[in-house]
Parts: sequence; C-alpha cells; structure tokens
Amino acid sequence: MPNLLAALGRTFWRLDALIGGTKPPPAGPRFAAAHPILLGLIAGPLLGVLNWVILLGGVPAFLLYGVGYAVIFGMLFTAVGYGERMRQKHYGHYPPD
Repeated sequence: MPNLLAALGRTFWRLDALIGGTKPPPAGPRFAAAHPILLGLIAGPLLGVLNWVILLGGVPAFLLYGVGYAVIFGMLFTAVGYGERMRQKHYGHYPPD
C-alpha cells in the first residue's frame, strides 16, 4: 500500500508539472494559498445562500439547509486553499515574493 501511495504522489506531481504547475501562480491561487480560511469564509456563505435561493426556492423553512451548505462549502474551499498552499510550497512559490 505505501508503494501505491508513493506512486500516486509521483504521478500527481508529474501531471501537475505537465499542465503548468511549475509556472508562478496568478493572483487567484496566490490569494487562496495565502488566505485559505478567509477563502472559506467568503465562498461558504455565498454558495450557501446561492444554493438556498436557487435549489431550495428561498423557503424560510429550509434556511437550515442553506446554513449546512454554507458550512460544507466553507470547509471544502478552506481545504482547497490549504492544498493550493501545499502545491505552491512544493514548487517554491509560497510564501510569495
């Protein structure tokens, strides 16, 4: 199993380099890496309200579902920010110059 995980890791870094991961990141990914919690706090409520209004019709009885969506999306985007930070550290782009 450890050999499989190591092989998956090597494959990820090769594919990432192949699609341009070694280039300096633009402003969006730099922000995500520098402020992953803020990214989650911004994206989570926005997507939670969006899902509550569009998917659930904005019905007040379903407000708790919208809050649940906000929490889930906030945690997801925070994890993406930390993943982006790890990726940028691997290539030496974090912390930004």
